Order: sequence, then C-alpha cells, then structure tokens
Amino acid sequence: MGLGQKLSVNIAPLLLRTGLAATFIWIGTPMLRTMDLTAQQTAILANADIRQPDAARPPATTPSPEITPESQEPNTPEAPDEAADPVTPPPLSGVSLTRRAGAQPESEERADAVIGTPAYTAAQFEGTDQTARRWVLVALTALEAAEPVDDGDDATSNRTVLPPAVGNGGIWVKIGSIAFALIVAFGGYAVILGFFTRVWALGLAICTGLSMWVLEIGPTWAMRDGILGFLPDPQISNPDVSAQIWMPLMLHFVVLMTALALLIVGPGKLSLDHLMFGRGDKAHRRDGFADDGD
Repeated sequence: MGLGQKLSVNIAPLLLRTGLAATFIWIGTPMLRTMDLTAQQTAILANADIRQPDAARPPATTPSPEITPESQEPNTPEAPDEAADPVTPPPLSGVSLTRRAGAQPESEERADAVIGTPAYTAAQFEGTDQTARRWVLVALTALEAAEPVDDGDDATSNRTVLPPAVGNGGIWVKIGSIAFALIVAFGGYAVILGFFTRVWALGLAICTGLSMWVLEIGPTWAMRDGILGFLPDPQISNPDVSAQIWMPLMLHFVVLMTALALLIVGPGKLSLDHLMFGRGDKAHRRDGFADDGD
C-alpha cells in the first residue's frame, strides 16, 4: 500500500471525526447543563405536557370592596338557582398560553381531558424559580415550528414547518426532544473516540438535517419566499444581513456533509471500532487496500 493510500484509509477518517467531534462537543456540552426558564416558557411546557412546573401560584382573586357599617345592609337569604352556571374563578392577568386552538382530539376521552385541564398562564409563574435541563429548548423550538406561519395570504393556507400534531406536545415530543439532545451532547465524544462511529454519524446527520429544516429552510418554505421556494434570500446588496442569514445555514450544511462522509468512509484504523471489531474491512481488502502483511 502506497503512502497516499494509507493516508486516505487511516488519516482522512480521523480528520473527519476530529472536525465533526469538535463541532458537536462545542454545541452539545451545554445540553447537559440546567437553565432558568421564563414564566412564559414554563407555561408553554406545562400546557404541552412536556414538563410539569415546580410550583405555581394559585389564581389571583379580586378582593371585595370593604363594607362600612353605614352602607351595610341586612343579609337576606336568596333562594338557590338550580339552573345557574357553576362559579368560575376570574381569569388571570397576562397572556393565556392554552393548548393549541382547533386541535382535533384523538377521542372523546382525550377531548374531555384537554377541556377539563386548566391552562397554565405566564402570570402564575411570575416570581417563581423554574429550572430545567437545556433539552427543553429543543421542545420549545419544535412547538413553535408547529405553529402556522403567517405568509400574508389567506390564513387557511398558512404552512407549518413541522406537522401541526407536534404542537399538541405530549410524550412523543418529549422523547424526541430528549433523544435529539442526547445525540448532540454525546455524539461528539463518541465520534472522536471512533466508538460505533457510523451509528453516531447517522444520528448527527439526522439532527443536523432537522436543524437546517426547522431553523433555516422550513421557515422560508412556509413563508413562500426566497430562492427556489425554500432557500433564504441571499441579500447580496446587504452583506451584513446576508452573513447573518446564510452563515448558520452554511455551517449546518458543512456539518451535514461531514457526517454523511464519515458515515460512508467509516472510522478508519485509528478508532475503537477497529480495535473492537478487528482489522478487517472486506471492501478495502477486495479493492487491494489491505496492509502489506495481510
């Protein structure tokens, strides 16, 4: 085997692994930390059944006016009105973050559960300390991407970046968000060690592709704007704006191509995969790329 062949077989995969690992160790390490939630974020996650809040203040009630002895009137019992509606507490101040309006429940029991569950509001969490792992940012991004994007046309034709069912939240959105965060958090470390490299490369490629769609390509497609209907406007006349728009997209594109390349070429010999699963790569031996001693 010549020097060029040895470099292509052994060093090229190591370079791909190093670049991909450095990117995801930088991006993914914060996923393991905790963060402070705003009152609005706490209410959104609670209404989507993704995270139960640590504590919430009870609904505020309006105090009744003080009655002076001069204005006090004798209490006269009133007959109960059997047809009267049940008493409901006054609405809370602040923005009401209810479950998605117009969402079709899967069954009547599910409908009763949704209707019977009181919606949390941001006002209930003002002044409370709410913390969570940073994977909840993935869930919040997914919930926002499931909301219709106003494209200026008829509201009935508005598109969503993710399926509207994602906006209902629930256990599958929670599981998907945690899985996404775990792949991003640990994928870089696994890739640099060459441990199940192709599996992690596939996972990182899927996560990167989803990020490209949700953050850059999908919103442009939903707005029915941009180049070819899905690429952001390059804003050539304004270089500063162009850099802000296209730099994240190009970063995601380069990382996606690197992950796919690593998925194809494999980890190389300088990896745990090679130590655990043997020296052999039948394709390389068949093509004449085996070691001289093989």
